[in-house]
Amino acid sequence: WRITCLITHSFVRRSVLDESSDVTYEQLAEVFEIVGTIHGTVEIVNTPYKNLSFFKALERMKPATERSGYDLTIQNNTQLEAADGVLIPFIYVRILDNPLLALNCTYVVEEYSTVRKIRGNKNNCGCELDGPLT
Repeated sequence: WRITCLITHSFVRRSVLDESSDVTYEQLAEVFEIVGTIHGTVEIVNTPYKNLSFFKALERMKPATERSGYDLTIQNNTQLEAADGVLIPFIYVRILDNPLLALNCTYVVEEYSTVRKIRGNKNNCGCELDGPLT
């Protein structure tokens, strides 16, 4: 397990959570309890987490100046059941292959309205979008 992040004045610049991380859920909760904004991207991949509530203080994500790809990726988390901690509006999301993850479809359709790729979860919401509907 590995987490890579730069925290400056309660801002996280880059964060990667994956199978190589040695950080416990409790440690993440302690680190992120003061983080209101993340600049850049978050990837949560191949973790043993059941939920993402350690992000509950997170109010917004700011994409990198030159956005490439997704702001939030949640992928291949076999035990993940809830992602409520990262319900951040107006970001580009990729949520793939989390077999126990039950998404809040009302939120997904209303808030992830520009770019989203969602499939392979317990439930998948809305169609995939690669730009705003016109």
